[in-house]
Amino acid sequence: MKKKILIGGLALLLCGTVLAWIFCIGNSQAHINPAIGNLRTVLGAENAYYSAKGVYGTFDALTQGNPPVLDGKWDGVKNDYRIALTITADGQHFKALAVPDKPDKKHNRRYCVDESGIIRVTTDGSEPNKGWTPLGE
Repeated sequence: MKKKILIGGLALLLCGTVLAWIFCIGNSQAHINPAIGNLRTVLGAENAYYSAKGVYGTFDALTQGNPPVLDGKWDGVKNDYRIALTITADGQHFKALAVPDKPDKKHNRRYCVDESGIIRVTTDGSEPNKGWTPLGE
């Protein structure tokens, strides 16, 4: 009898742990994925703009071009992340950085993408750059 209770208790503990883990990962991914999706959208818009103009564009150039290659307002907070776009003076390089609008211990990941198309991530609150880990590695 004690063995059955112990096994049942362990099974409940395991199920509870798995459910808590799924819940935590699910909440974390819901917060993170929009930032990654937004950077992919910016990357696609930059590539389209570069193909048409031979240079990378600012948010104003991307959203107000004829035709625009990016819809909506991008120079502010979008899905809890602030997206910053930097273009070099010659227009041959860009960097889009996604930073949590309200970072905390759980949501402190920062992402960036540049003309290489590689999304990079940091988890310590520092700014990601070409030396940081590509997403998914």
